Amino acid sequence: MTALTRNLRTKGSLITTIKNIGHAALCVLVTGVLIALGSTSQADTFTYSDDDPLRLTVMTGRHSFSFSDGGLRGLPAESFSTTTIWTEGTQHFTGVSVAWLLDYLDIDEGRLQLTAANAYQITIPVEELMTSKAILAYDRNGRPMTLRDKGPLWLVYPYDSGPEYQNEKIYANSIWQLEDINVVP
Repeated sequence: MTALTRNLRTKGSLITTIKNIGHAALCVLVTGVLIALGSTSQADTFTYSDDDPLRLTVMTGRHSFSFSDGGLRGLPAESFSTTTIWTEGTQHFTGVSVAWLLDYLDIDEGRLQLTAANAYQITIPVEELMTSKAILAYDRNGRPMTLRDKGPLWLVYPYDSGPEYQNEKIYANSIWQLEDINVVP
């Protein structure tokens, strides 16, 4: 049994606690709550069980969003196939569109500081990611990525789709083992 607790605090009062529900129902509920409370001034915290480990934390100036593997997989997914300079042959990636996630979290300005499990960090202007086709990939070739194979999250671009995705800046921004995103001015 997957135990799941969602605590959302706003204006000092506990709004809701949800236990033992499926990921699909949770995503629908969380989406509605986030939209309804998009202008709150305190942090939103999602706490997941060990059965569904934490994969990504996004910190804005006002909010902290933590996504489990199931939480990310419950968001709209995009897929593409491309070659990379780090792998052999064409790879098929599935994940969350970075532009969609930024819009979903109401992040439209500043810079994103992305941090990997090995403490590697990059900083990318929000506007660059909003206009890109980058995804936070959680599957490669139909399988979840582990730390050993650049997972569990890898910021990938459709490198084969055009020269704008085939340069040193894009390659340097292609951070793998991604754990944290912080919005900085």
